[in-house]
Amino acid sequence: GSSPALSQYGWVVRHAGRWDNDNYDDLAIGAPTNNQAGSEAGRVEIVYGDPSPSSTGDRYATGSTGGDLLGYALDNLGDFTGNNRDDLLIGAPFFAGDGTDAGRAYIYEGGSNSGTVSVLDALPTDPLMPGTQAFDRFGFAVAGTGDFDGDGFADYAVCAPSGNISNNAPAGYCRLWATD
Repeated sequence: GSSPALSQYGWVVRHAGRWDNDNYDDLAIGAPTNNQAGSEAGRVEIVYGDPSPSSTGDRYATGSTGGDLLGYALDNLGDFTGNNRDDLLIGAPFFAGDGTDAGRAYIYEGGSNSGTVSVLDALPTDPLMPGTQAFDRFGFAVAGTGDFDGDGFADYAVCAPSGNISNNAPAGYCRLWATD
């Protein structure tokens, strides 16, 4: 794959599982300062595994606005959405829709079409949840945690190293979603 100059293509590379549900494993590649959807909006590309892989991404998602840095962090979730294809967890730690650099995280469902983050499922935020305060940088680190709580369902974590929850002192936090 490739990306325009100054994109930081390859900032993070992860196994994407069987994104297109064939017999080959695929790659997810982050380019957080990619400018194709706005200055440093960011981009994630999925490159399908094949004996002769494409030199460009087979699927992609770009940040919603300049400065989001979509693709700064990403990880494989396994088949989180239940469509028999592996899904991705993607961080955009400088997304400003909820406050300056509040951050956002998304799930990109395996097999989905390309486009802006409108094709992604945004993780929920509300005033009591991380990622809504300025400078939290929610999505700076993301991880598929497997079945963390042993209930048979995939779980995941999203971290905000500059965030605070109750004491107005930036101590950082990591939010774990144990799904069922």
